[in-house]
Amino acid sequence: MFQKTNLLLDATVLANAFSTANSDRTGVFFSVYEICTRLIQSSDFRVFIYCTPGREADLKKALSSFNVLDKVILPSRMQTERFDRMERLKEYIRKRRQQKKSLSRMWGQLRLSTLRFIERLDRYRSWDEKYEMIDVFLSPFHGIPTRIKQAKHIRKFLILYDTTPISLPEIEKPNMHWFNEIQKSLDPSYTYFAISEYTKKDFLHYFPQLKSERIHVTPLAAAPHFYHCTDDRQIRATQNKYGIPFGTKYLFSLCTLQPRKNLVFAVKGFAAFIKKYQIDDLYFVLGGGHWDAFIDILKSEIDSLDSIKYKIIRTGYIADEDLAPLYTGAFASVYPSLYEGFGLPILEAMQCGCPVICSNTTSMPEVIGDAGIQIDPRSQDELIDAYHKMYFDKEFRKSCIQKGLDRSSLFSWDKCVQQIKKELLDESHSSRIYNG
Repeated sequence: MFQKTNLLLDATVLANAFSTANSDRTGVFFSVYEICTRLIQSSDFRVFIYCTPGREADLKKALSSFNVLDKVILPSRMQTERFDRMERLKEYIRKRRQQKKSLSRMWGQLRLSTLRFIERLDRYRSWDEKYEMIDVFLSPFHGIPTRIKQAKHIRKFLILYDTTPISLPEIEKPNMHWFNEIQKSLDPSYTYFAISEYTKKDFLHYFPQLKSERIHVTPLAAAPHFYHCTDDRQIRATQNKYGIPFGTKYLFSLCTLQPRKNLVFAVKGFAAFIKKYQIDDLYFVLGGGHWDAFIDILKSEIDSLDSIKYKIIRTGYIADEDLAPLYTGAFASVYPSLYEGFGLPILEAMQCGCPVICSNTTSMPEVIGDAGIQIDPRSQDELIDAYHKMYFDKEFRKSCIQKGLDRSSLFSWDKCVQQIKKELLDESHSSRIYNG
């Protein structure tokens, strides 16, 4: 008789679908979504869901919206009546605070704290009942929780993305808290999935205690809403929606606007290129959310371009349905990042039939292959030459489009998740044999 593997899956990241703005849904969010939903729907697993305490309500909404809530076993559910009582107490305390009634407010606060304590006890009781059933645990982003580490019979899996906080500490300090979680979860007995060969190499360099044979390279893929759009009217309408002048060419860069993406370098190179060759029909479109600490720096650099600053168009957040038309309609995609664990925007652009200029460092050559132009992300001369090649050599640009479409077909979420499934099931089977 077929025995399903009991998989405990950390789906905390999916809670962001309802707790943050769309602009905060980065490539990591979509990658975790693709991996989690495919594993949940697999017939090989009985899926139990883990999430960071306090995120249960958002996660439940997310799983429901993704139509997978009925396919998972939640770790605990706060009873509806207790939840209602807690909400009423919060409102009671708020009103008493406004009315400055300290004693009644303190009494309400004490009752609320008691309810919260009971809820925590219920959560741990429900976990304890299920722990013995779990075969494997997978965290697709966060570190492994202490209570999971302590469960010796559970095989642990973790997806590794990059080492930017220690590779680029002067830039990536805001991500240090996340990376500290990862460092605490690195154990030679665990199994890991690295999103590129470069990521695997980097982790082995910085953490030599890890074993190469326990790190499996599982490349990511682009989402289905990145496709080669052939509807010219849709392309023109989308360009108009984001303020791109009709009948002009544009370079397109889609990413979180932050220092690691090297956008000041890209914009300065663009300005030098159009001045050098007296080009008037080319614009530079920057799409995506931003780091607050970086946006003023970028604005200042754009303002310094004086007479051509109007050629830099910032769109902010771009709706999913508009990405394919914008990419397909672009003259080229520019991605001179200083460091990438994978470089998903490169693959997304190629899948839309958009030729790519990207860095020749870290993982990016693994993604682009020979389908575009690779440059030193600190050489403005190389960037200007790349712009020149793409702008003036029509046959070369045309070949990049076709090569990009062909290469992007080599990456798929089915391949990625199949490899993850294979390792999860192999470990689960080995564990059962070992435990008799």
